[in-house]
Amino acid sequence: MNLLDTLASCAGDWRGTSTLQDPHANIADVSPSTATVTALPEGQVRLDDTWAYRGKPQHGSLLVTCDGSLVTASWTDTWHTPNQPMVCFGPAAAVLSVDGRAGHSTDDALSRAGSVRASV
Repeated sequence: MNLLDTLASCAGDWRGTSTLQDPHANIADVSPSTATVTALPEGQVRLDDTWAYRGKPQHGSLLVTCDGSLVTASWTDTWHTPNQPMVCFGPAAAVLSVDGRAGHSTDDALSRAGSVRASV
């Protein structure tokens, strides 16, 4: 079973709790959250999520694709990367570890960097 098969097997609606370590107040901000995992044609998987920050509703989306040797993930949400999707990519393997950058700036100080790690 490859990474996308594993993600696709989680298709459906999920509910839980989101905890965001508030970078401004240095305290945990906890809210109810939802996630919907959808298996798309061509083996793509999309995850849509909702949560809140300081009582304000937030939402995001992650699209994961794989061409057999390369996994690509496009991610954005209303709090972390509004209007600046982060595109991450890395080799398809049993452990996925990719780095990405949000925005279109070539200046590291103006772009957000992040990483995703998932074990399958």
